[in-house]
Amino acid sequence: MRRKFTKLGISIVALFTIMWSSNIVASAATNYGPYWFATGDGQWDGKFTARSGNNVRVYINDWGGTTDWVKVRLCRIGGGCTIYKAIDLGEENTTTFTNMYPGTYYGDVAKVHNPRRQIKGKISFRVY
Repeated sequence: MRRKFTKLGISIVALFTIMWSSNIVASAATNYGPYWFATGDGQWDGKFTARSGNNVRVYINDWGGTTDWVKVRLCRIGGGCTIYKAIDLGEENTTTFTNMYPGTYYGDVAKVHNPRRQIKGKISFRVY
């Protein structure tokens, strides 16, 4: 009888260890990109997948040394886009979207001022 309880105890500990370690892997951040973008070209600017409740940090880089402000929105396949959010100019050039719906999304980069002047650069997504 004691052996059965010992085996049961070991099995329970092993099960909890597997469940705990798989949760760590599931909660790890996933990076997408970098993708090249050009404002005003009518093309989507990068693609990523999010789970329900994920946050997405968007990075914009290498846009030709210009100080023009850019904004980005995320559009889910099947419908629905976020509002445009300005990129915080600085060391990382980022903005963050929180509490996403599950699905596959495309990025859309646009200029804040003088939209007829095209800017090219790189966009990356970090989903966590």
